[in-house]
Amino acid sequence: MRLFWNDVPGEDNFYRIAGNVEMVTGRPNGDYTTIQPVFRELKEQDFYSDRSQNGEPMNSEKEDLFAYMGPAEQLIRQSKSVTLNAYLLHTDRYYYEYHRSVIRSTRAQDNPFAEPVLVYSNIQDGLGVFAAFDRQTVEVRIK
Repeated sequence: MRLFWNDVPGEDNFYRIAGNVEMVTGRPNGDYTTIQPVFRELKEQDFYSDRSQNGEPMNSEKEDLFAYMGPAEQLIRQSKSVTLNAYLLHTDRYYYEYHRSVIRSTRAQDNPFAEPVLVYSNIQDGLGVFAAFDRQTVEVRIK
């Protein structure tokens, strides 16, 4: 999977890609829907800024749709239908900074020699983040 979009010119923009695969299987008592995320963990490469591409076409890194799904072939063969839901989130700076700091903090916890990383906060006299995003969805029927 790779997403392509046009950046809004003249302002700082921040983006995140996400997605899931929805599989419907038939059961004796009715259809059963399984939803598997395309991304199980936050990664820096899922977040984008237009700092060097303001107003230009942008695209995400190529992602393996079934990297986290285990025996994906078997699940797809058994399914009546398979649908990919790809999401492009147009986020504010706060959402972008918070999630990137969480990723850096998580990476630092896995390394005993790393310096601690502060998680971004925009709450005065407290911890946390107030942020927003707008989500665009592309739905692709695979089977």
